[in-house]
Amino acid sequence: MDYLTQFFDLFSDFANPKKRVFAGYLFLSVLIALGVLVLVRRNTFGKSLRQVFDPRVWFSGSAWADYKIFLINRVFTGFISPLLL
Repeated sequence: MDYLTQFFDLFSDFANPKKRVFAGYLFLSVLIALGVLVLVRRNTFGKSLRQVFDPRVWFSGSAWADYKIFLINRVFTGFISPLLL
């Protein structure tokens, strides 16, 4: 298996609707968040977009921990588990 295929396998969950990180689910989550901010909290659409895509949220310590856990999990299942079998 070449390295390019292994790299793409790391992110294959984004294309699989059976996974929690499927791109469609992430997109719907963003739409729901925007809907709540605009309709319930009465924010403007622009302010709501800034809140949802605020770099302080996406690059917070908690977000980095989530990114690391995701990558470690993918590396473990992709590279190490075949060796165990």
